[in-house]
Amino acid sequence: MANTKSYAGLPVNVATAMADFAGNSCVKVKKITVAGYKPLNCHFNVAKHVEANGGKAVNGWLLTRSAKFFEQGVWHFSFHSIWEDENGDWFDVTPDHHNQREFSAFVPDACRTVDIVAGTSFNDCVYFTRDSLVPYVKGASVEKLVWTYSGLQGFEPITRDGAYKWLRPEYPDNYAQLKRDYGVEIVNGVWVGGNGCGEVPVTISFDYSFSMA
Repeated sequence: MANTKSYAGLPVNVATAMADFAGNSCVKVKKITVAGYKPLNCHFNVAKHVEANGGKAVNGWLLTRSAKFFEQGVWHFSFHSIWEDENGDWFDVTPDHHNQREFSAFVPDACRTVDIVAGTSFNDCVYFTRDSLVPYVKGASVEKLVWTYSGLQGFEPITRDGAYKWLRPEYPDNYAQLKRDYGVEIVNGVWVGGNGCGEVPVTISFDYSFSMA
């Protein structure tokens, strides 16, 4: 990480919460463009890049750098992979909607690692610095880091481990575990079942990634 610099854009309370959570401070990671790599596919992009170029993957938390979010006091982080080259320099090889930016804001995580072999990763997390939104988002807390999932549609205490399983064809065991846990099967991209009553608890969206079904 010799080529990184500290990212000073986080409020002190958010920076402290993320450092306590992940064991590291936020840094700037240079973005590079690699043909053929897909947005929202960072873990697999980096695995492919390591296979082709050496080095290794580094996991952590990517800050969603949205002016609208910042104005509303929303500090949103998604679990992310970057590439460390053989010289120890860090690069973000995954494109996004703002890929004209020169760097990503990234908090390395000393405790959590994506498992591509088993098909497990971690939910997003969010910190609200204003209480204006909290009454409208069930389960959220102001001035406190919480787990969330795509679209900020649900929230759970950070005391959960935050891990979830991918529902992708290359991970058939995850589909089997889904059925054991919730009585649910994926048929043509939608869930069927729910312990015989067609209903499932909200925690299912934290435990499994339906976006990859």
